[in-house]
Amino acid sequence: FGGFGFRLGGIPFAMVMRNTLYFVIDSDLRDFFVSMGSEPFTYKSTAGTKKLQRYYSVPDEILEDHQKLAAAQGQSVAFAMKTNYKSAKAWKA
Repeated sequence: FGGFGFRLGGIPFAMVMRNTLYFVIDSDLRDFFVSMGSEPFTYKSTAGTKKLQRYYSVPDEILEDHQKLAAAQGQSVAFAMKTNYKSAKAWKA
């Protein structure tokens, strides 16, 4: 893996790879992040470069403002829980 993963109730919502923070993001947050230069997490495999469209780098502007960072993190957690039914079900029990 080579990085750090962040989970809430067993649900992954963020990771740090190569000194970059990535959040699991929905389409609204993706558009906002991309407008600030964010890119999807990529890695190289034997089949070529792969992009994980679920994880996008958190822009510097967000990292430098704790209120914006907390809001983006909350949106990331909410989306991760919504799209991970098994883990979300266990978290609510």
